[in-house]
Amino acid sequence: MFVLGAGASASHRSANTPLGKDLVWDYHRDCAHLLRDIGGKPDQTQENVDFSKFSKFILLAASLYAELAWLPGEWQNRGWKVLDMHGRLLKKHFVDEMLDLLRKEDNEEGARLVKHLIFEHIAEASFNAPNTLYKRFAKEIVKPKPPGSISIISLNFDCMLHEDLDTDLYYDYLIDFDWIDHSRAESYRHSNPIALIKLNGSLEWGMCEGCGRLHLYYPFMHRTFYEGKVCANRKCAGIVTPFIRVPHDRHGPNMNALRDVAKDHLRAADRVTVVGYSFPGYDKHIIELFQDSLDTNARIEVVDKCRNDQKEKQTDYLNKKYTELFKRSPEIETLDGFGDYLDNQAKQAYTQLTGTERDKR
Repeated sequence: MFVLGAGASASHRSANTPLGKDLVWDYHRDCAHLLRDIGGKPDQTQENVDFSKFSKFILLAASLYAELAWLPGEWQNRGWKVLDMHGRLLKKHFVDEMLDLLRKEDNEEGARLVKHLIFEHIAEASFNAPNTLYKRFAKEIVKPKPPGSISIISLNFDCMLHEDLDTDLYYDYLIDFDWIDHSRAESYRHSNPIALIKLNGSLEWGMCEGCGRLHLYYPFMHRTFYEGKVCANRKCAGIVTPFIRVPHDRHGPNMNALRDVAKDHLRAADRVTVVGYSFPGYDKHIIELFQDSLDTNARIEVVDKCRNDQKEKQTDYLNKKYTELFKRSPEIETLDGFGDYLDNQAKQAYTQLTGTERDKR
């Protein structure tokens, strides 16, 4: 089994996937376009349309946090500049914490706005920017495995790991969809699909706010995709929004059923390779899931990334954390990132292949 965290999605220069503290807050910095010059002043007409929801987010953040009261003024007077919040935010300002606060205040409209912007930011920032490491992972690691011998848990919202018609590789989300877009139905779960369990939902999963029907769309999505999107059931015609979950969200029947599926796969795994995921304390439901489900004899491998001068400290940290959480030390595969792990696996496969050929001679 492989467990893919934020470090897997953001691990390559070709991937521009906003995560964690940067999510939504860096939307303007990541996705703003050059402005036209009209008489020495920036023409923000189209930008104000494109970032209309982000403008509402700025006002929402200022209303929630007194220390950000200055933010709307800076946004309105940005001129030629992009809004850069680097080093100006506290953890309580991150969108997962903001969503928790909105939930406690029963502010459904505010929560809907933030979740829609999560979708917009990831969709726009990663549009036409494929993750080449995911492509290598699929081709070099997943594809050669016998059917049913590998499963994947992803904690990421993005759709960068999806079916590949060129390599005849397909996935099964192991969740029941009430409606599947016809363009996706042709390839979804086709021909010995790989189990891909997305415990935080996915951008191409849409939930009807009216009847609760779960929709599956095509994985290549523009930021405006969900604008005006309504339920496929004409009798309902409720608003459809991205089905994504953050750590503080309550889990409904769909996600509870998916957690049960994940438990079964974890119990059956003799080796679990964790890529770019740190089991942060706020992911309590994920930690509990692994604690309850991991076989006592299962090996845990870790693929992480840090600077060379931090490797000894990071190794000690990982050993301590995994021992506390799962009563065992992990096998540190690499601290040089996902790409280095794939390179090492490719070298091992080549060595085994050449050794087999020598034995045949």
